[in-house]
Amino acid sequence: MIRLKGTYEFWRGGELIDGRVIGGRLAYKIENIVCTPVYEYLLKSLVGESPGDVSASYFAFGDDDTPVTEADTTLGNELFRKAFTSKSWNGKQFVAICQLSTDEANFGIKEVGLFSGGSITADTGTLLSHAIKPIEKNSNITYNVIYRLNLEEV
Repeated sequence: MIRLKGTYEFWRGGELIDGRVIGGRLAYKIENIVCTPVYEYLLKSLVGESPGDVSASYFAFGDDDTPVTEADTTLGNELFRKAFTSKSWNGKQFVAICQLSTDEANFGIKEVGLFSGGSITADTGTLLSHAIKPIEKNSNITYNVIYRLNLEEV
């Protein structure tokens, strides 16, 4: 059996080199809910149906702490969105990265999501992943945010 397991990592400080943070420290690691459109994409592909485009492109951050579900289509209260700095895949893992600088997302982050399609405008596109965790963020903090989606054999 195969399962999808997604994780958000918030690295404070350090430098990004080849998808790894050098010299920083892992501040938060959050397991997520993979939302229904990802499963639909995989299953439709297996039966030859056109699954549509789920090209991931944005991280979104909000301040709502309502429990997440696979059926979520938006964050509870999206306040900031940023395009990926990079994205890649190898074998059984997809990786997306962005950096939150000192002048971005300066509020009490409680939720994070990954979107395909849409634009920089809040609540646009398709929500692929959603997680809840209180994260300290202010103008003195920079984060490298890394999302990893793994195909795991169980």
